[in-house]
Amino acid sequence: MALTKVQWKNGKVAVGSTNSPKRSIYDRIDLIASDVAVTSMFPVIASGDLDGGGHFRLAGTVGPLNQADASLTPLDGRIIVNGLNLAATAFLNPSDGLGGVLDLDATIASKDDEREITGVATISKALLVAGGAPSARPVTVDFNATYNGERREEFPPR
Repeated sequence: MALTKVQWKNGKVAVGSTNSPKRSIYDRIDLIASDVAVTSMFPVIASGDLDGGGHFRLAGTVGPLNQADASLTPLDGRIIVNGLNLAATAFLNPSDGLGGVLDLDATIASKDDEREITGVATISKALLVAGGAPSARPVTVDFNATYNGERREEFPPR
């Protein structure tokens, strides 16, 4: 059995850790999935506003659902993030004085317990020293990383 279309418009999501009261709020979330079935792949498109400013868009395929462990469900997609203020999110500790504005264009592929992410990240107005001035030049990083949780391996290794 499959659902022809699942749509969520103008939603809100709160994300946080169980050991911290800090929560990130993602607003104006839109999600569309079609031909949704637990036994096959299906297309998903999601977009929304990010905590602290910025916007994201994710487009790809999900499935089939791993019914034993949903975190192992395959995902292939592209994520684009524009204007994420790192200092205003839970990604950085505000007391460290670090910050910047992130733009990201990446592809994500996962199967079983192996995940690969490849893309380009640009941080403008990078603040790398507490009390310092933001960088006048953006920093751009091309990256490709693979993680295997079962073997606890990262590529490239740290």
